[in-house]
This record gives sequence, structure tokens and C-alpha cells, in this order.
Amino acid sequence: MFPRVDRNLVRLLLALLIVVLLAAGHRRATSAGEESLGATIVAVTLSPFQQTLVSSARMLENAWGIVREIRTLYAENQRLRARVEQLEQRVNILNERALENQRLREMLRFRETLPRSGENALAATVIGVKPTNAFNTITVDRGANDGVQAQQMVLTPRGLVGQVRVVTPNTATVLLITDLTSGVGGRVQRTGWRGVVRGTAGPLLEMTYIPKEADVRRGDLVVTSGVGSIFQVKGIVIGKVENVRLDENISVKTATVRPAVDFRRLEEVLVLTQ
Repeated sequence: MFPRVDRNLVRLLLALLIVVLLAAGHRRATSAGEESLGATIVAVTLSPFQQTLVSSARMLENAWGIVREIRTLYAENQRLRARVEQLEQRVNILNERALENQRLREMLRFRETLPRSGENALAATVIGVKPTNAFNTITVDRGANDGVQAQQMVLTPRGLVGQVRVVTPNTATVLLITDLTSGVGGRVQRTGWRGVVRGTAGPLLEMTYIPKEADVRRGDLVVTSGVGSIFQVKGIVIGKVENVRLDENISVKTATVRPAVDFRRLEEVLVLTQ
């Protein structure tokens, strides 16, 4: 019997033999200027892998290019967003200036309608509001250095605001006509009947001491009567009558008046310095 041969050894020897033969054939072919069988086999064997590697490399290159483009687009988007925000802020500022100019033009036109062409009307900006629901006082940026004194009349083109109460060198506190302590001589413009307009610490006013027989109706315009030591300018709008009731006990009428001025939106006022 023949000795048993290890199969793995046989396989190894066969593989070595194939390699030797391919190498010898490649050497002869190379010396003769021909393509060797081994090179051909290797080329054919590796060709699919080479194509896969090339395709993968191209895909990676394309993917990286897309990533770079996305990063570039993102940076450009952020830059454009910042630019848009800047432009929006600029537009808002320009709108504010346009509205301010419009209010100031209205103020100047209104000054011309005041006695003596409004030569004693001093423009002031509201810089503070009393933090209560009633908004009974405001602070303006004009004071004693500008000729402002206590008890001077304060108004806007829309109507009466109130009177100066406290003065510092550079600011003044204005008591609004809605304050409980405020009282203004009023007149119904349509019929001429008079009364006293008082604050209620709320959004509305009350015109009291109107004679029982007075013709006062809803929608009537109430203006300053010019009677009194503070509000001496006649015809300044106070507000409109919303309703009228009769007090049977003292035989007088009381009218509820809505102010012409929206005190929550005051920005500029005029102070009558004389």
C-alpha cells in the first residue's frame, strides 16, 4: 500500500506549481514582447474590482463635492438672512421716522390755528407714563429751562391732554384730564351749553352740572369753554358725548364723554407756555 498523502499539502504544491508556470510564461512572453497568460488572467480577475474601486472613488468625490456645495449654500443663506434682517430693521426705522414726521407736520399745522399763531406752543416728547391702568400722568422732555411752568395747558392736534403739574429743570409731569382731580370747563359745541368735565380715573370723562333743559345728545362734540384760570383757550376739543342721564335729585344732567385723545398712544404734545 502507498502511504497516505495530506490533501492540504497537495493543494499547496499545485498552487506553487501554477504560480511558477505563470511566472515562467510571463518572463518568456515579456522577453518576446508578448502579453503573458498570467498577466492576462490577473488582469481579467482584477478588472471587476478595479471598476468597483474607481466607481466608489468617483461616488465619494461627487458626494464630497455635494457636501462642499451644501456648506457653501448654507453660509450664503445665513449671510442673506442677516442682510434681510438688517434691511427689515432699516425699513422699520424709516417707517418710524416717516410717522414721526407726519405727526410733527400735523403739530405744526395745529400750532397755526392757536391764538397768536401758536407762538407760545412748545413741542415736547413723551418720555414716561405713570404705570397704572388709568394712565393719569405722563412725563415730557421739556422743563423749566424751556420755559415750562406748573398749570400750563398741554394738548395735541386731536385734543386736550391736561395740565403741567410738576416741573424740573429738564422735564415736566403732566396731569391728564382723566385724573380724578382734574376739572375742565366744557361747552357743547353744537348748542353752547356749558358744564364741568371731570376725570373718572378710567378711560371716560363726565361732564357735570349741565342744566336740566340743556340740549345735549349722543355724538355732540365737547370743547373747552375758556372759563377758568388754567384752560383759558377756547374751542380745544375734549371729546364726544356717549350718553346723557338726568339726575332727578338736583335737576341737572350728566354726560359721559369719550376723550378725543388716546392717552395710551401719546408720543408728542404741545405745551402752551403762556
